[in-house]
Amino acid sequence: MKKSILIYSAIIYIVCFIINVVDMFTSSFNFETLFLIFFSILCLLPIYFIFEEKYLKKAFVFLWIINLIQSFSVILLGLTYKLIIGPDLSLYLINSGDKLVQFSVKIFNIFSYFNYIKGDNTFAIGINFSHLLLFICFYFEAKKV
Repeated sequence: MKKSILIYSAIIYIVCFIINVVDMFTSSFNFETLFLIFFSILCLLPIYFIFEEKYLKKAFVFLWIINLIQSFSVILLGLTYKLIIGPDLSLYLINSGDKLVQFSVKIFNIFSYFNYIKGDNTFAIGINFSHLLLFICFYFEAKKV
């Protein structure tokens, strides 16, 4: 595997960690910031293990699961789920009475959102292509190990 992909992933999670630590000290405390700090540290550990050549299979499996989770955003029957850390190159298909297609490009996005809205009939699915490609890369690398 090319080390550039691992370095790229490490940079994403280090930037997320730094931004959220600064946010925690400059604004009021909230659960999302704490979650993103913990999540960043959790995602940096398997990258460290891969560079140290320890627990390779488990580290790659963890990374492909994390990138799979970040590849999709869903709104279904009032349940909303979105988690994106890093580049956001997403295509959203939305059905809320009218059918919409929205393309979103953000150089760097840190966003975690979990919510339930009772009685909402909106259906939407978003596919983040940058994390989908990372998922595919880490998935095949886990198969090789």
